[in-house]
Amino acid sequence: MERTAEIKRETKETEISVKLNLDGSGKVKISTGIPFYDHMLTLFAVHGFFQPCVPYIIDPYFLRVVALTGLYSNIPTVYNVPPKTNIDGNTFTVLTKEFLRAFSNRCGMNLHVNVSYGENEHHINESIFKAAGRALDQAASIDVRIKDIHSTKGTL
Repeated sequence: MERTAEIKRETKETEISVKLNLDGSGKVKISTGIPFYDHMLTLFAVHGFFQPCVPYIIDPYFLRVVALTGLYSNIPTVYNVPPKTNIDGNTFTVLTKEFLRAFSNRCGMNLHVNVSYGENEHHINESIFKAAGRALDQAASIDVRIKDIHSTKGTL
């Protein structure tokens, strides 16, 4: 069974197409138009062994659009990182919290980011995306012991 998804979204301001294979190899093709997020999403995919393909995103501020579309849910998102002491000059790094909030809301999952220390914002963001990729790989891995919905309530 292949576990894949594809989402396309077009508005007057943006055009987004994203494909994801949860059982990929971590080889990626990402081109968001924002080099910093190409780098972060590549880390996420490689460390999560996902096979994402983000072939095009028009609108350099797509993260704001994505963030605004995801804020309807009450799914908790925790984001604790050190104060930014060594900004790397990339204005998009400040959108990481909103990006992750939208991501967790759209996925319907809890997401807790706790970074205990760090001085360089770029490296803090790298650690967040690597860890998120690894955590989601673990969460999405198939456990052969589970035959039905794995919940005490009987539903998700």
